[in-house]
Amino acid sequence: MMRMIIKSWLVAAVFASIFTVTVWADEVTDWNQNMFTAAHIAGTSPLIMGRVAAIVQASVFDAVNGIERLHSNPR
Repeated sequence: MMRMIIKSWLVAAVFASIFTVTVWADEVTDWNQNMFTAAHIAGTSPLIMGRVAAIVQASVFDAVNGIERLHSNPR
């Protein structure tokens, strides 16, 4: 009886691992992709894009640091 229960759980675990869906949850990569897509569609100059990318990355750092609190404020 115990072997039957173990086999059932093992089969269920195998099927659960086979049919899992991978979820994309990297918001920083999404922000970067949106930034470059918007710049490409708008035809932004590479000189201006460098400044825009720096501003976006500073905003990303502030947003992530506001949530995780890994770095202190250098005051």
